[in-house]
Amino acid sequence: MKIQELRQMLSSAERSRVEKAFVESYKQLKKYQKEEADILIRDILSGQRTL
Repeated sequence: MKIQELRQMLSSAERSRVEKAFVESYKQLKKYQKEEADILIRDILSGQRTL
């Protein structure tokens, strides 16, 4: 799926479903991928990085 399609799908979904989808996707990552994603997630949620 393309990023634009993902954004459209997320924008029309309920927050609880988005959170569940994110968590379930995160669980599928390998340990090293989670470590790399953790930095990005922390930065975005703290406002240090914008997309």
